[in-house]
Amino acid sequence: MNDRVMPHADDTERSVLCSCILPGRSIVASAMNTGINVDDFYIGPHRMIWMAIASIWDNGDDPDIETVVDHLLSQGQLDQCGGTPYLSSLLGASSSPNLGPWVTILKQYTLRRKMIAAGTHMVENAYNYEISTAEVEQRAEEAIYEMSGGAKASRPKYLKELLPEFFERVKGYMSGVSMGIKSGFSGIDQSTGGFMPSDMIVLAGRPSMGKSSAALSFGINAAQAAKNVIFFSIETIRSQIFERAMCMQAGIEMAKLRAGTVPQRDLPAFDAASGQLGDLPMRIDDTPALTVSQIRSTLMRASAVDMIIVDYLQLMEGPGTAGNEKVENLARGLKTIAKEFDIPVIVLSQLSRAVEQRGGDKEPVLSDLRGSGSIEQDADVVMFVYRKEYYFRDDESLKGKGKIIIAKQRNGPTGWVALEWQAAFARFVNPKYGEPTPGWEDDV
Repeated sequence: MNDRVMPHADDTERSVLCSCILPGRSIVASAMNTGINVDDFYIGPHRMIWMAIASIWDNGDDPDIETVVDHLLSQGQLDQCGGTPYLSSLLGASSSPNLGPWVTILKQYTLRRKMIAAGTHMVENAYNYEISTAEVEQRAEEAIYEMSGGAKASRPKYLKELLPEFFERVKGYMSGVSMGIKSGFSGIDQSTGGFMPSDMIVLAGRPSMGKSSAALSFGINAAQAAKNVIFFSIETIRSQIFERAMCMQAGIEMAKLRAGTVPQRDLPAFDAASGQLGDLPMRIDDTPALTVSQIRSTLMRASAVDMIIVDYLQLMEGPGTAGNEKVENLARGLKTIAKEFDIPVIVLSQLSRAVEQRGGDKEPVLSDLRGSGSIEQDADVVMFVYRKEYYFRDDESLKGKGKIIIAKQRNGPTGWVALEWQAAFARFVNPKYGEPTPGWEDDV
């Protein structure tokens, strides 16, 4: 197998190079627009000749045999390419103003070579017992991802290139249209403008504080606004998540549902809830021990995704020996996904026990984020779910009162938003009681 020659098409490579060094700048422009690059050439001299053509083009000159010879000579590569005789022989190859069919052939062979390289690395990693099985799996997933094209190609842009997009956003802002996905909670949407594309939003809280319920509401509210949402539930199976969603929507206590004590008169509420939820563009993925690579693979296969929710960070699997190192890698990976797919990524996170050990109201602060300071660093927005009644159960004045504390917002103010907690249905709603208007501090 080691004696096999890697897949390639020598004659096609020669034809593309011939077409590019014949007079006619539009041929080179066509080649550049097809996305062809040096990796699409397998023969060593052809790779160097293509890089010379690309360099000449980037400098604003027309590539032809003379300019290519001069460039290769200046780089000390002319002899490695077979000298002037070989370059002259390229002019005898087939040429065409339409490079499309040839580029397609080159891209197909490039993909085959990538497949072979990826498979070779997978085999080598599988034999390396110094690498954990989880790391072997992740590297395999990453290799497949890179082979299939990886993240969206990008390049540095001049400021003037960004102007049209900027003015489009200004028009949207002035017309009252936000780029963000609405949470469905007026105070949150007013302070954040909604969940913004490419942002990683961390929603943190102590156990039983209501963060999963809040996140589920965010997802349902976004789906009701025709946004495609995927809810990744690592801890809870999808059937239980859907039970909770139905009870929240129908206004029926889940405890009564599971005990079989829901009054017959209330059962029609489930029919109404099914009509409201059944056609929503929201999916639930309950893959256990979820990895960043698995999320990426799911997004690549999905037809359309506008937002994802991950419940929760510390239950994910990822590389790293110490707990903090693992969480750091996971947080950075999720932020990368937000940028790659240009969608908001809402990540639930646990808080450390330091909250309970603190005096006063026990309101969480950024240093309470459990696992690593990198969560705070990578997040664009950090929100805490907080219900004071959780700690002061005997105070009747606190019943049903909750808040979302916005502790960090990269492009907006910090502060808090009042919410009403309906314990019977395990859901937050916009408050009906006379809560004072929260204050905000700029955190830009």
